[in-house]
Amino acid sequence: MTPTIDDLADRLAVSDVVTTYFQAMDRHDWDGVRTLIASKMTLNAGGLASAPTPQSRDDFMDELIARNAPFALTGCGSFHANPGHLVSISGDHATVTAHMIAGHWVGPADADFSMGYGMYELDLVREGGAWKLSGLAMEIKRLIGEPPGEIMRRAAALQTTQAGR
Repeated sequence: MTPTIDDLADRLAVSDVVTTYFQAMDRHDWDGVRTLIASKMTLNAGGLASAPTPQSRDDFMDELIARNAPFALTGCGSFHANPGHLVSISGDHATVTAHMIAGHWVGPADADFSMGYGMYELDLVREGGAWKLSGLAMEIKRLIGEPPGEIMRRAAALQTTQAGR
């Protein structure tokens, strides 16, 4: 079956939501991220987040910001690449499978860095005429550097230290 222009437009819109989400994360643009999240969102990030259960947009955003805001501190950062989008759409539901390359750092040394490689699986729904993320699962295949949970713990400690100044 030959895809229609509408089919192709949906595929592009779905892919753009995923790319925009990760770029907004790395820019710490929480308002931008919020516009991309469905009314219910499920995150399956293993031990890096709470158990994978559907959360309201507000609860998801509260946890996301608490986990990721410290990476906006000077000397810290994150990078989430997601090349190779494979998009599947059925009605108002879509799935994107993509490669995962994710790095987080809290300083300049190798011991301040964590890099993970693997796969992302993202679910999207059409809400109010726009595609929104409703689920994100990651499968980490390989880690380089420190465990991601340790880097996140250190980033949170830096944030607490800097806030106390």
